[in-house]
Amino acid sequence: MATVKYLLILLEVLLLFNLLIFVHELGHFLAARWRGLKVDRFAIWFGKPIWKKKIGGVEYALGTIPAGGYVSLPQMATMEAIEGKGESSGQTLPQNLSDGQNHRGGGGPAVQLFCWQLHLR
Repeated sequence: MATVKYLLILLEVLLLFNLLIFVHELGHFLAARWRGLKVDRFAIWFGKPIWKKKIGGVEYALGTIPAGGYVSLPQMATMEAIEGKGESSGQTLPQNLSDGQNHRGGGGPAVQLFCWQLHLR
């Protein structure tokens, strides 16, 4: 019986952790869209996608490794671009302004704090 109890606790922790990841990444996604940045992908979990769907130019994906998530923005420099090895697609993208970085970066934690405040009421 103790094993079942520990497994249920582990399952609850995983569910809560992934709920926090989703809310956090949703904050980044909403902040980027609010600033007019192009979003390529909204993904929960890492690894090869087990599910993906493209809606409105954004690919939504669910990976295989339940340990995080990300919002892919083409305005963000890749390591290849930083090292001068990447190629430009020639596509004009909305400019990634420095104040936009602050809004986008703060979007995840801001949504988490908002949800936390709603929970406490």
